[in-house]
Amino acid sequence: MRICNNVLNMQKLNTLLIQALNKTWKQDQVKISIATSQIITTFKNLKNIDIKNYIISVKLIWNTFIVKTSKPIINTELLTINETLIQNISTSLLNIWINIKNLDIKYK
Repeated sequence: MRICNNVLNMQKLNTLLIQALNKTWKQDQVKISIATSQIITTFKNLKNIDIKNYIISVKLIWNTFIVKTSKPIINTELLTINETLIQNISTSLLNIWINIKNLDIKYK
């Protein structure tokens, strides 16, 4: 009987862990989506260039967004507006009650 209870407790724990990981993954996907949208919109507004096709991927590692683009010149241009991007992304995330302290963006 005790073994059955332990198995049931492990199954419940496993279920809770999977639910927590799914929630975290979904939250990260929302953050990445907002950051990508803000990067494209801000670049379009400031430089009048649509970079949607040049962005290969955007990843989130802790408090840093990693933006991978297909052209190094785009990375250089993004660096020139980095502070504006960080401010716009932070503001957009705060609108949905998500606060990332020491937000940073790296370009590859």
